[in-house]
Amino acid sequence: MTEATQSQKAYNLNVTPLTEADTTPTSAGGKKTKFRGTFVQGGKTVERTVVAQGKAADLIDGMITPGTAVALRCIYSRAPGEEGKKGGEFLTVVALPLPPKQKAA
Repeated sequence: MTEATQSQKAYNLNVTPLTEADTTPTSAGGKKTKFRGTFVQGGKTVERTVVAQGKAADLIDGMITPGTAVALRCIYSRAPGEEGKKGGEFLTVVALPLPPKQKAA
């Protein structure tokens, strides 16, 4: 995990996949899963590419079905742009959300 990744905040999002998950091998021999999905951000429904690599890809393997919402813990990332400009925004899956803590009786 890079220093930039460690400082980013992860959010619990309910993502509804629009496409089938595309799983490909990475150069390091792991898995990379990618799909397009929608979620609510600031009261608006937005569409982004969702990417999961390594253990996160293993975690969501078989969960992605178009039209069926799935709860994911993600960070916002930016693709590299041309000539030093900001690229497009996408989501990187880091985990599944933890269940809420039980209150003591």
